[in-house]
Amino acid sequence: MLAGCAAFSQTVKRTNDLTPQISEKFFVQKTNKKIREGEYTAYYNKNILLASGSYDNGYRTGEWEFYNNKGEHIQTYNYDTNAMTFRDTSGKKGMKYYFSQDVHKGDTVTNPIPIGGYYFVIVPMMFYHPELSAMIRRTYPGVEKVQVTHIFTISPEGLLAKHQAMVTVDGKNQLYNLSDLNLDDEYKKFVPGTINGKPVESKITQETQLAFTSNVYYR
Repeated sequence: MLAGCAAFSQTVKRTNDLTPQISEKFFVQKTNKKIREGEYTAYYNKNILLASGSYDNGYRTGEWEFYNNKGEHIQTYNYDTNAMTFRDTSGKKGMKYYFSQDVHKGDTVTNPIPIGGYYFVIVPMMFYHPELSAMIRRTYPGVEKVQVTHIFTISPEGLLAKHQAMVTVDGKNQLYNLSDLNLDDEYKKFVPGTINGKPVESKITQETQLAFTSNVYYR
């Protein structure tokens, strides 16, 4: 009990909005407020649990539980053993998967999986990119709405290797390279896609719309 109280007293509680609908609550070390420590939770619309787990010296540790935007349990992932138990593997409607290697008839294929699910991982990575807004404004001044296809390239090691956005305006496509510096590296880890049990480079794509109101945009 005393040890637990001492550990708690050495941390500071923080809150952060990943998107207007997704918020997170966590603790950071008092001596280094960039390092997360202890209990973590994330919520959709403030009251629907999306994720719960804990940090140890800045790293996710032990079992984390993940949920969809309806509060349904979809994944359990153990960061100590790098093992996942799937409760729901249906993914998100509209997500598409591609592989760097050819898939032949009879091959056994598994798609890459964002650790945490669509709403906890993919939505925050799609949502907030001021550099994309600025680049589109320069390329298409005065445009009010564009179709965007986000392309996530996943390495055989299960890391986000590249994030691109294909923007379509009047039937013409323009490809932009994006950074995800606003998100912790832990958000960018995936279970890699495989062909016949061998991890390979793969891609996840998801379409969305981006609409502008003055200098503000939303999806």
